[in-house]
Amino acid sequence: MPSTVVMALVLLLLLPILFGEVAAATRGEATVQMLAGEQSSVSWKEVGSLVRLNCTLENSTGSPVNISWMFNGLQLPMHERHQLQDNNQLLLILDFNDEDEGDYECIVEGDEACDDTGDDFGTCQRVYRASLRLKNETLRFSQVPANQTVPLGSDALFVCRATAGGASKPRVRFVIQNGSQMVHIVESAKYLVLPNLLIVKNVTPEDCGLKYFCLADSDRMAPIQVEFGLEIFDDITSTKKPEMTTSTAPKLTKPTTKDNFDSLVRSAIDRARAKVDRAIERTLGKLKDPVNRKSPSDILTLFRLPKETAIELTKSREIYETAYREIAGLIRAGKIPVPTGSNSTDFPNYELDPQLLALIAQLTGCQTHARDNSQCATRMCFHLRYRSFDGTCNNLDNPWYGASNTPLKRLLAPIYENGMDDPVGWQLNRTYGGFPKPSARLVSQRLLRAVEPLVDSRVSAMTMQWGQFLDHDLDFTPVDPADSTFLDGRRCNETCTNEAPCFPIPVYSDDTRIRHRPCIGFVRSSATCGSGASSLFVGSRPYFREQLNQITAYIDASNVYGSTENEARDVRELDSDRGFLREGLPTSLSNRRLLPFSTSQPVDCQIDPRKRHIPCFLAGDHRANEQLGLTAVHTLWMREHNRLARGLRSLNPHWSGDQIFFEARKIVGAMHQHLTFSHWLPVILGQAGMRQLGRYRGYNMSVDASIANVFATAAMRFGHTLINPVLHRLNASYKEIAEGSLRLHQAFFAPHRLVGEGGIDPILRGLVGRGAKQVEPTQPINTELTERLFQLAHEVALDLAALNIQRGRDHGLPGYNDWRSFCGRHRAESFDDMRWSIRDPRLRERMRLVYGHPNNVDLFAGLVAEDAVDGSLVGPTTLCLLVDQMRRLRDGDRFWYESPDQFSHLQLAQIRRTSLARVICDNADNVTAIQPDVFHLPGPGNPRLACSRLDPGLNLKFWKECPAIDGQQCLTSSRMKREAESDDRVRLRSQVDELARQVENLSRQLQSFEGSG
Repeated sequence: MPSTVVMALVLLLLLPILFGEVAAATRGEATVQMLAGEQSSVSWKEVGSLVRLNCTLENSTGSPVNISWMFNGLQLPMHERHQLQDNNQLLLILDFNDEDEGDYECIVEGDEACDDTGDDFGTCQRVYRASLRLKNETLRFSQVPANQTVPLGSDALFVCRATAGGASKPRVRFVIQNGSQMVHIVESAKYLVLPNLLIVKNVTPEDCGLKYFCLADSDRMAPIQVEFGLEIFDDITSTKKPEMTTSTAPKLTKPTTKDNFDSLVRSAIDRARAKVDRAIERTLGKLKDPVNRKSPSDILTLFRLPKETAIELTKSREIYETAYREIAGLIRAGKIPVPTGSNSTDFPNYELDPQLLALIAQLTGCQTHARDNSQCATRMCFHLRYRSFDGTCNNLDNPWYGASNTPLKRLLAPIYENGMDDPVGWQLNRTYGGFPKPSARLVSQRLLRAVEPLVDSRVSAMTMQWGQFLDHDLDFTPVDPADSTFLDGRRCNETCTNEAPCFPIPVYSDDTRIRHRPCIGFVRSSATCGSGASSLFVGSRPYFREQLNQITAYIDASNVYGSTENEARDVRELDSDRGFLREGLPTSLSNRRLLPFSTSQPVDCQIDPRKRHIPCFLAGDHRANEQLGLTAVHTLWMREHNRLARGLRSLNPHWSGDQIFFEARKIVGAMHQHLTFSHWLPVILGQAGMRQLGRYRGYNMSVDASIANVFATAAMRFGHTLINPVLHRLNASYKEIAEGSLRLHQAFFAPHRLVGEGGIDPILRGLVGRGAKQVEPTQPINTELTERLFQLAHEVALDLAALNIQRGRDHGLPGYNDWRSFCGRHRAESFDDMRWSIRDPRLRERMRLVYGHPNNVDLFAGLVAEDAVDGSLVGPTTLCLLVDQMRRLRDGDRFWYESPDQFSHLQLAQIRRTSLARVICDNADNVTAIQPDVFHLPGPGNPRLACSRLDPGLNLKFWKECPAIDGQQCLTSSRMKREAESDDRVRLRSQVDELARQVENLSRQLQSFEGSG
């Protein structure tokens, strides 16, 4: 049995070194015993201290351990004041200040942390905690409540915050003085009381005859207080308490003074901010509560929850929209004058003063997110050589093209029902082509369900899997961070009314599965303010709602490395100089390792309480845990990066860990680009689509590579039509393993199956050895996705097809007919007009019964109903939209692998030798045989071969850095030329083999054509 790990956290406060001698530190030294479990020891430290947190292992057996540090529940941010030493055992915090206050966790993983209760399935783990607080005896208000003058019947919001510098957490309470009596305000029908926040509801004249105080106190200090006031008005120019009248509606008899006008706007924005903040805090608290039982809707929300930066962007936009609506209500009620020259008071079809819009943008926080285009110059040497993690500065003229946390690109203007932000279908009486929008669930049941899906005899399941892996490199639109309404706090899976941010999917009484719920919960996508105040309004009209892409647009392997520097630090092995990505547990079949476990991501992989708990895996994209096929591919590329890094270090021992890491990352990104454009896209687009795409002609800095909203929300979701209901798991003979294959719903968030049921090999063999679902317009999406998505015991599963439809409406995407026109096809005036792209008359009739008119057809439903273009897997409209996006991703990427200044001619030749089959052979545990083209099933022209017979792939010798031309250190030019010629011969043989396969395919097509004649 491994020895028990005894942990102690010693905090030593040192005074600065003066004149070469160490001053006595009697006042600051302290030793704090770490507490295991949920409790935490607390220590008070002074501003400017040097704090040492020493995570010491005693009685160690020498077994390897992994030590990581958390701060306030998240990965410890590393910067110049945080330093890790001694293999992460020692954390130094320099110049301790209020930013460092909080809870620290030392997490030890490995055999050293095991005891008698060790988990046979995962790494043993122990967590020890301590809290640091700032020593300061000053109690003061950091924010005092402002006096409020509000309209009669509205709500008044007051914010009060106090700080004691960390010596003790101050208590903030609100008090009313009525005569000589002081009464603490408690939550009631009249008052909403939250930490640091008081809302007086439905203000009446009686509320204004009182004195209000904010009272702050702590255990160590005397209380302090501040007074604030509340007044109402009926005349727009009055700030005094009115006499009681029979009418509560104010009359506009005089022009608004600037002070009162600003006060109204500011009050509306304060109320909007309180509503949005409250909904977000409620959501995050409930979702992250380990005791709370998760529903499928909770899992979807966790799965698509935005990161911190995206939350701030989304919050500002939601406050903007909520405040805008309230101000519009004040205008409609006559409490703010209708702007001069306006002819309508229908929100938002009247014009507002641009200064008012600018004020709203400023006060809601939207203007604070304006983009700074000067940042590229500060790290120009880096940006000329390597990609940034967040995608900025790829385009040096337009640094935010394709960057993370920027809006999705519009190819057509959205069709929001109020012109600003209401989704398609929000207004129940709205019609399209004379017909109302059918429920997205009805569309799924009547048009999109594949009850008896067929298996493709030509295309492998890896084609689907690479498409999903690629998509997770290109786009991720998180849902709103609040999953409860801003109005009354009901959760989106509990309410069936359209109330921001909830947009539920109605369920009809004759639904085949959902019989006891009137709707499926749905949370709208995160919105963003855009790239600055100018994107919030056009002239005096508000700008429409835009959705966020949280990751980089480029094919840059962000799913491996992350889309921010913090994410990249999380996945890197920083305690060595090897340039590696972090690794996890070794597999039982080899010494190769799985992905590391994550301790800080919001997604909980224990969605089935009946299964043993295994944490989520950590990768550059947290969706790596969505299903096992995706997890296996993520594991493959973590190993490939480390294989390349190991080779680069051997070739160039003088390179730093950073240089090894960035060079390996650059190669992996190039491999992804080559595999996608040379191997995968020809299967998807066919020859006709590849001709439309055209050849690469060099970098074009005028091209915006940003992901189109229509691509992320509809076109790229064609991949859902390729998903089989079964995830096959095969042994070395390509037969089913003893544990069996899995129904797809059994593979969702199931890392325990990788750890305990054979690793990644059975899944990889299943992906390359079994067919994808056959593309069939009459049966697009298998029922594992429409009826069992995230299914849990005693819970209603979700419907992916319905979610796709609803997401398109949420984003305001124009209908299928508009995109036909965009792609050069005529608009359909009847369903018979669609007969050239949707050939099955029975399917067209079903569409007519569901939609009534072609102008009412949702884009996703129309795309998957189209017959595939000959030789491709997609219909003509999908093909058009995919070609547009892929061309912009290629031509607008300064770091595109074929660009002349990215790789030498010899290096580029090596990258072009890359195949996914070679990557699998090099990095799987024990895959010894595979077909060369893994996107097609084995067969004539593509036989399953021993790995030793495949092209050996990329040779790193051309990345050898030679400080001088030296025959003893470097290859001579003649030898390099001979080897390059050899590489050219190998490449030529590969091209000849590919031509032979194409001739064979053409012969089969010709024979089929002659036979049908």
